[in-house]
Formats: sequence, structure tokens, C-alpha cells
Amino acid sequence: MKNIAVIPAYNEAGTIRRVIREALQQVDEVIVVNDGSVDNTAVLAQAAGAFVVSHPHNLGKGAALNTGLQTAASLKAEIVTILDADKQHDPAEIPLLADKLIRDKLDMVIGSRYLQKNDIPVYRCLGLFVLNMMTNLGSGVCVTDSQSGFRVFSKKAVQLMCFKERGFSVESEMQFIAAKYSLKVGEVPIKAFYQGKAKRNPVVHGFFVLSRIFSLYREYKWL
Repeated sequence: MKNIAVIPAYNEAGTIRRVIREALQQVDEVIVVNDGSVDNTAVLAQAAGAFVVSHPHNLGKGAALNTGLQTAASLKAEIVTILDADKQHDPAEIPLLADKLIRDKLDMVIGSRYLQKNDIPVYRCLGLFVLNMMTNLGSGVCVTDSQSGFRVFSKKAVQLMCFKERGFSVESEMQFIAAKYSLKVGEVPIKAFYQGKAKRNPVVHGFFVLSRIFSLYREYKWL
């Protein structure tokens, strides 16, 4: 089955080449959505073998994923893998998610940081606990890692995953969409790697995502 990886990227010149090269060992093609980067992310991604689609300016992760999923669908993907560009995820684990999707006939498989031991910073654990709880309660779809950016989708799910969210609350929206269309969701344990200081203020980021989860509940509850 044709598996295409989609990697949203904003100023990830330091890691993008390695992520692409490792992903290409596991999938048929890699699409990098260069979301208005002001460094040479796009040039490096293309040189590493990715098909690059660029936004003229930064539109946010949700918008980048919309572009990536649409592009993957146009390239006849039967499975789409999404992962982050910052090397938090190990592309070598892509087959774990894809095999689960195929074997259990699922629509979305989430790579969970909480199904095995990972050295996750304490402040992240506290924030993610709240976001997990609220996303699970709001959507009615319960998973252990609602904020994971490492996922695999079936062809059916790709056709349905059209995100309203433009920012980092897009992972939560995936659960609301899964509930709306009765998609089958599973999880597998993954490793997670944290290097250096967080790019965004974790408190501000957490409260923003939480506020968007409440908005998602109102929007999807009334659909």
C-alpha cells in the first residue's frame, strides 16, 4: 500500500534533512509543507528528496496539514503518515503505526508517548494531562495522547480530515472529526525525544490549546 509521509515545517533547517532521509526509508514519498519558513527549510527539504509545497507566509500547523493531506490524496496515497519536523519522533517507528492500521482495519493510529516510558519534561506532562482529559471528554473519543503529532491515517480518514483549526489545536480536532464520522482509532507506543528549550511558552501554548478545545466542543456538538 502506498504510504506517503506529510511533514509540516516552519524554520526547521536544523533537523529537516535527517527526518526526511529517515522517513524515506519507511515510506514511498515524503511531502514537506514549508509553512512560510524564513530560513532555508524548503531548499534543504527538496535536496533531501522531499516533494515540497510552500505557503507564502506562516499559516499554522492545521493549515499546513490540510495542504499536506490534500497533496497526498492527489498523489494517490493509500496511507498517510504525519510526523513533526523537529526530530521528536523516530521515523523508524512508522511501520509500527502502519501495521496497526492495516492489521486492525483502523482509520487513525496515534503514536502515544504514554504507552511506554519516555523522559517527558514535567511541565509537559502536567499540561498534556489536562489537554488529554478535556479532549477526551469533549470529543467522546478516549486516547492516551491526544496531542501527539505522530499519526497514520487510512485513505477514508484522509478524505474526511479537513481542519478548521489553523494552529496546534489541530491534533485535538482530529478526535472530534473521528467522533463525527465514527472513525476507528487506535494507538501504539512510541519513543519521544526532547532536545533544547521549548520553542513556545508552554503555559501560553497550553492555555491557547485548551481554549480552542472548548471552541471545538461547541462547534462539533452543534453540527
